Order: sequence, then C-alpha cells, then structure tokens
Amino acid sequence: MSDLIRQLGRRVAYFRKLKDLTQAELAEKVQLSDNFIALMESGRRAPSFGTLERLMQALEVDAQQLFTFKESPSYIQKDEVDKLMGYVKDLGVDDIAVLVDVADKIKRGAIKK
Repeated sequence: MSDLIRQLGRRVAYFRKLKDLTQAELAEKVQLSDNFIALMESGRRAPSFGTLERLMQALEVDAQQLFTFKESPSYIQKDEVDKLMGYVKDLGVDDIAVLVDVADKIKRGAIKK
C-alpha cells in the first residue's frame, strides 16, 4: 500500500487511542470488523469515503486533523491537554500536587522525556 494509506492508518490509531477506544470498540462505532480496523491502522487496507466520514464522526475529528501527517502542535497539544484534564478531574488534591511537581520537573529538564 501507499505511504498515504500507512500515514492515514497511523492517524486513525492515534486518535482512537486518544479516545481510549479499542479497535473492536471503534469497529462497532463505525460498523466495521475489528480486523478491518487493524488492517487499516497498519496501512494494509484503505477506507472508503463513507468509512472515513464514519471514522471522523466516531473519533470527533475533522478531515484536516485526520490528514495532517506532520504533527501539528496546535491540535495535538489541545487533544493531549483535554485528555490530561479528564484524568485530573478525577484526582484528589494530593495527587494533583504530585502531577504539578512532575510537570514542573519536566519543564525544568530535571526529568527526561
């Protein structure tokens, strides 16, 4: 398959993982087999336009996000922050203090990424 199809598959996998979905869960949402999702994410199958539309709806992304293959900090960072905020809202004060400490150390370079 082409490099475009491989890149698209990686993007689908990326956004699926951001939504904390398994391949089977995504397959159910878009009415496909989990085998097809696995083949598509590995770049061995290409989705139809109808499947792309269903994928974008299920993953809550637009075409620009799905087809931006060079990581674009503008929306990748927003998605990452949204995911982190989802975790933080369920934490207690002490756990949040630990996260703030870790974030501070990362920012100062005391913890390698």
